Amino acid sequence: MLSNADIEEEITLTVGKVRYLLVSNQENVNFIPDVNFKGDDPTLLIVYLTSPGDRISKSALLDFRTNVLDRDDVFQPEFCSNIVYYGSKKDDLEIEPDALEQLATWHTETQTFVTARSGANVAPGPYAIKLLCAIEHG
Repeated sequence: MLSNADIEEEITLTVGKVRYLLVSNQENVNFIPDVNFKGDDPTLLIVYLTSPGDRISKSALLDFRTNVLDRDDVFQPEFCSNIVYYGSKKDDLEIEPDALEQLATWHTETQTFVTARSGANVAPGPYAIKLLCAIEHG
């Protein structure tokens, strides 16, 4: 539970009809330090965990949506506008054409690939990122 002393900066964000409170959490955003997003507003994204050699297909994305995103109380479809594949370089993954078609139906605008960092504990799911602020799903 957070106390007032734990909250250095608060930002409110409305996604769809849901209002969120973002609290600075530098530890949980260290997995995307080299990723730049446009604008000053919080950026919505989903994190999809990968390993070298993974094949990302439409069925894999639909399983992710059903088993991870739809079960997350924070998730709203707007989070799908940006996807961060965390764990592997783009060259180490195979993204099938039907996966790209599925991402288009989710209105995904950007796809970013981030290699796993030693010691980072990254959970899959929705995130809102603003500078060094994040709201964790859960």
